[in-house]
Amino acid sequence: MSQQVTRWTVDYGDGRIKEVRVPHAWKQDVDVRWEGPAVYKTLIDVPFRETKLVFHGVSYLAEVHVDGHHLATHEGIWDAFEVDLEQFKGKRIEVQVRVTKNGGPTYPVKETLSGFIPYVYHTFGGIFRSVELCDGIASKPIDRKHSFDGMMRGILHWGWYPELGHCHPTKDIIEKEISYTASLGFNTVKFCLWLPPHEYLEMLHQRKMHAWIELPLWLPHGDLYAKADAELDRIVRQYAHHPNIVAWTLGCEMQNAPVEFREKWVKKIQTLTKCDWVKDNSGGAEMYGGDPREFGTFEDFHPYAEAHFFPPLLDSLRLGPRKPKPILLGETCDHDVHRDLAQVADTMPYWASAMKELNDQGVRWQYDIPKFLASNRFAHYPDDSHHESLMQKSIQKALSVRKHVVEQIRSRSDYEGYVLTGFRDTSISRSGILSDWARERYKPEQLLSWNSDSILFLIQPRDPRWTRGGNRTAYRDQYNMVAGEPLLIKVGFRGKPQASSAIWKVLNEFSHVVAEGIGEPVEVNGAPHEVLQAYLPSLIEGRYQFHCEFGSTTNDWTFYVHDKPIFDASNQNGFFLLSPNDAFEIKFSTNEEGIAITTQWDQTAQDRHSTGKPTIVLCQDLGTVAKTYFRECIHETLQAGAPNLPFEQALAVAPDLALETKWLKSIDPAFTGIENRIDTRTYEEHWMIAKSKQTIFTTYRVQGGHGAQPNGLAANIVGQALLKQLSQLI
Repeated sequence: MSQQVTRWTVDYGDGRIKEVRVPHAWKQDVDVRWEGPAVYKTLIDVPFRETKLVFHGVSYLAEVHVDGHHLATHEGIWDAFEVDLEQFKGKRIEVQVRVTKNGGPTYPVKETLSGFIPYVYHTFGGIFRSVELCDGIASKPIDRKHSFDGMMRGILHWGWYPELGHCHPTKDIIEKEISYTASLGFNTVKFCLWLPPHEYLEMLHQRKMHAWIELPLWLPHGDLYAKADAELDRIVRQYAHHPNIVAWTLGCEMQNAPVEFREKWVKKIQTLTKCDWVKDNSGGAEMYGGDPREFGTFEDFHPYAEAHFFPPLLDSLRLGPRKPKPILLGETCDHDVHRDLAQVADTMPYWASAMKELNDQGVRWQYDIPKFLASNRFAHYPDDSHHESLMQKSIQKALSVRKHVVEQIRSRSDYEGYVLTGFRDTSISRSGILSDWARERYKPEQLLSWNSDSILFLIQPRDPRWTRGGNRTAYRDQYNMVAGEPLLIKVGFRGKPQASSAIWKVLNEFSHVVAEGIGEPVEVNGAPHEVLQAYLPSLIEGRYQFHCEFGSTTNDWTFYVHDKPIFDASNQNGFFLLSPNDAFEIKFSTNEEGIAITTQWDQTAQDRHSTGKPTIVLCQDLGTVAKTYFRECIHETLQAGAPNLPFEQALAVAPDLALETKWLKSIDPAFTGIENRIDTRTYEEHWMIAKSKQTIFTTYRVQGGHGAQPNGLAANIVGQALLKQLSQLI
């Protein structure tokens, strides 16, 4: 029998005494930099039976007094503790709790098990979880009959609840989160560097969903390892009984953690939890450096890469002859979408404020919104900036990237799970399935084709091109083809064992079926397996949809057929190379009256610009700044006729550079942008394509060659088409 103790007062030491209900955090009641102590008080009638006062979570230090007598001191955010009230049976008592939060000078973030929340926003203080009168903290038996079936499809949850100001969601919130997460096809929630309320794990279990617990060790100070043992021990013991916790990691990206500490704690977690999947370091030394020795029963990598680099990156992380272990991608494939800055500016939430007392930078390395919000065009001139359309375009881009990447992961048998980043937008990122206001960003039908128990995927075509006397590793474009040439599309399946024949069809942009067929019967056992080869003799130029069904599993892909540009003197937009470059590997016109292509801004190129001769400068170094193309950005077309590449085409030519506007303007103040890159974290803007007179500058890689891009202009269908598009802008 238990009784909740919810009614308290809190005194912030400035003459204000406020009535509150626990769970409670002091949020913006005081300066965010204030560490306390805040003094909580309540009156309790103690029953005549044996009774404990159990605190399920206080952040950070709790000093408990009863009728003026000190009874307990507890350090730690994530574990429960109890106070024995035996001596007060049948009495009315005054309970006082002095609470000091972490993050201040007394308990710095890196010297406590603070987790990741301080890097999302700031630390929080208060009695943030329930307090109850009961028999005490129950010790529950460990049940490991529950096993993981199928592929882990996880979502990364940082415990960010800005409306609450702490990490203790209500049951209603938990139910909504689980229902939405499950509707998108996820079967696992990874609690990244924080501990959820036990109700969360129990409600996941009721829905037959899994949990991954990552203990709150991230970028800790060296002294913390020596004093964290007792707190870690309490946390693990209190959570070990949950049968649906299928994975434990000691911490995240712990490249500097002592090897002895990591080895000891892997063994201890295994002993205390009886869990099959235990790992010391989520992220791994091979990916993040540090001592190369690692411990645990599975491999755990955090690949954050551009979409076109994912295939070779995944291949590089496969087991090969190493000791057989499951590979789980403990974090992967974030994609920052364009935030609703107009609403942020209208409502001005505390986490966007420039006021230090509301939103101090603290330990955050990302602290962007307070710096740009006052002058940002999307915040103050949304209609003129095409704000709404860019948000929708950004969401579609995120879906395209994630679909492509997850299909690549699931096509490789070594990988047994992934955790997508992340659950909700925060002040430092915009990659959530929920927005800043906990609004659902995606619909189930947008994810289920690639995030379910069973999926179909395209098999990456191989293209070991002959270059300078031998074959080299290369990839054939799986989304772009040449008109009139034969096409073979291979489809794979991963999922529940079954026997069936694949059904396929190709539809043109008017939704008319132009080809269809049925594959041979195939029996699959759950591992990645080819189920279809669809042959098309030829197609005319256009956009097409390829639809495939295998049993009850369906998937669709968009692909493009291009007319191949003619690079010779007979073309009215004939090209010639101003500076020879082996990367192009294609025959160009020898007519120097055409359009010059160069990778160098030398005197010859400058003279052409001065005299107004048509020139395309493919910038590879000078006048550029390193920037991602898919992650953390959205692209905006600034002039009619700009390429505006869909994802399937951009994949083949995406660069890792943008143009440096100041440098361009120093060459010629008349340069104007044709395509713009908008950073969705900092909101800095850089041109991807710019023009002045008859000269075009761009960082697009028409020759490909990065990651899984076709290697060389001769093989890069999109690169050739893009050159033709750029020539039409001159």
